[in-house]
Amino acid sequence: MKEITEDDIPTILECKDDKGKLISLWFDERLPYIKNNIMYYVESGCTDFSVVKNERHYDLSWVKEL
Repeated sequence: MKEITEDDIPTILECKDDKGKLISLWFDERLPYIKNNIMYYVESGCTDFSVVKNERHYDLSWVKEL
């Protein structure tokens, strides 16, 4: 059985899509990848981002400003 490491713990964010539907975004990747993906969602019309789970303790304070 594989040991669970910090890299296995997801970062979870929620936002509203361009139609106002609440969606969850799950990331198992490092912060630069998460930032790129969040900016893609912003460009796609998503709003109201919030952090649900951040077990890796990434600095996601900037998400609230999107």
